[in-house]
Amino acid sequence: MQPFGVQYGFSPLPEEADRDSAWQAAAQRVDVMIGCTREETGVIAALIPPLGAAFRAPVLGRIARPLITAPTTRSMYDSPARQFVARHRAAGGRAYRYRLTWRPDDNACGAAHLTDLPLLLGTRQAWKDAAILGETEWAEVDRRGRAIRRIWAEFARTGALSHTEANDTITFRLD
Repeated sequence: MQPFGVQYGFSPLPEEADRDSAWQAAAQRVDVMIGCTREETGVIAALIPPLGAAFRAPVLGRIARPLITAPTTRSMYDSPARQFVARHRAAGGRAYRYRLTWRPDDNACGAAHLTDLPLLLGTRQAWKDAAILGETEWAEVDRRGRAIRRIWAEFARTGALSHTEANDTITFRLD
């Protein structure tokens, strides 16, 4: 289960003891896309003063950030997403996992939690002072956002993704 995941037993979810049968009954009717950013825990880690300072250091940051965020992101977000996809498929459903790797320019948090929001939602005005975007120009955010929104819209329309890679995973590199 994800650390901030579902709480069974509250409507519309079944009691935890009944989740397997409920999942089996619903999986074929519900297409799922679930995922995370490459450095999902970067925002939280950067809030810890010594880590934040290390992440902002030009050379040290490129080394320290992945050493901290890779294992924490994997254990808290990526592995649970993989397990969710496997469980959904085992129940007969269609599921895809995504990973956002884009890192805004001059952003000490990296490709962290919240990095996807300006790509998906809002306008230049809404995000003009957002530290998560670092020094990235809005034209770049908009260009990359259009690419992600096309993929998500395809999924919303069809329940499938034509851009999948190995193991039905899509990586949003956005180069």
